[in-house]
Amino acid sequence: MCVVPEVQLANGQRCIIPPVCWTASGGVGLRLQFPLKLAWALTVHRSQGMTLDRVECRLGSAFECGQAYVALSRARSMDGLRVTGLCQNVVKAHPLVLQFYDSLQQQQRSMQH
Repeated sequence: MCVVPEVQLANGQRCIIPPVCWTASGGVGLRLQFPLKLAWALTVHRSQGMTLDRVECRLGSAFECGQAYVALSRARSMDGLRVTGLCQNVVKAHPLVLQFYDSLQQQQRSMQH
C-alpha cells in the first residue's frame, strides 16, 4: 500500500491524488507516479518580468533597494500572494529615487505658492 497525497486546489477544494501506474513493454519495469504539477523556488532576480498566479515571498533576507518591490509585484493578485519576514528595514527605495520624488514635491509646493 502506498501513501497518497491530499492537495488543496486553487479554488479551495481538497482532493486525494491517486497514483498512476505505467508498465514498460514486455512487463520488464513498473513505474508508479502521482500526476502533480511541480512548483519551484525562484530568486527575485530570476523572477523579474514574470507574472505568477501564486507567490510566497520570504522577504527577511531582502538586501537591495527595490528588491522587495520586485518580489511583491510578481503576483497577479493579492489573493495569490503570501508574505513572510516583512519588516520595515526590508523595503528600501534607492536614495536617488527618493531624491527625485522629493524634488517633485518641492516643485509642486513652490508652484502652489
